Amino acid sequence: MKKNRYQIEYNLVTMNIFGTIYTILLSIGTFFLIKTPLGNNFGDIGGNLILDMSIIFILYLFWICLHEAIHGLFYCIGGAKWKDISFGAALEKGILYCKCSNLITKKNAMISLQAPLVIIGIITYIISFLTGSYALLILSIANIYGACGDIVVFNFFTHLDKDTMFKEIGDTSTFMLVTKEDLTKRKYFGIKKITLLKEGELEEKESKKIKISKESIIIFIILLIIIILDIILALLEG
Repeated sequence: MKKNRYQIEYNLVTMNIFGTIYTILLSIGTFFLIKTPLGNNFGDIGGNLILDMSIIFILYLFWICLHEAIHGLFYCIGGAKWKDISFGAALEKGILYCKCSNLITKKNAMISLQAPLVIIGIITYIISFLTGSYALLILSIANIYGACGDIVVFNFFTHLDKDTMFKEIGDTSTFMLVTKEDLTKRKYFGIKKITLLKEGELEEKESKKIKISKESIIIFIILLIIIILDIILALLEG
């Protein structure tokens, strides 16, 4: 049976709303868990709160880069070639991304999608309760929020044939599937648009290894200045 190629576009608004709701619910649940015997390792929040949060935010910048690096690592473990893995930032859209630009199996894609959520989200969340680390707890919850798009796409993949092949295209919110199924006959949660591609359509040029938008650089500089000023203020008050 002939396989068709489809361009799939995420619905970023739906993903962000979904991520916000489940992160709020997780945060509320975490608050009550800390009040139970499971949270006995957590002490009172002390020290300079502004300084502590500034440090956590700096760690979070590393954390989200690690999130994307884990995606890339598991793409390669599953059979993708490192030369076809690239990274980018589009902070104006609230996105950092890892892009796999060669066709890989549905299984490889699903494992890679969930790896950061499991490793530096769920596992580190559990470790934070074992160690009583508020910093690790906050980083884990933030990463779980950052994985909202991965969860939505993972759910979409559960509806697809096992022989489906996956390839990321564009820079932020689109990917391509090769499948014998007709994906245009139904709606999928978190998916904005599905386009059937014609033969030879959407042939991409090789991607840069690292691509950062100009807006991302400006946003990063502004955030860095704010963090430095916060740390200076916190140290002066301390």
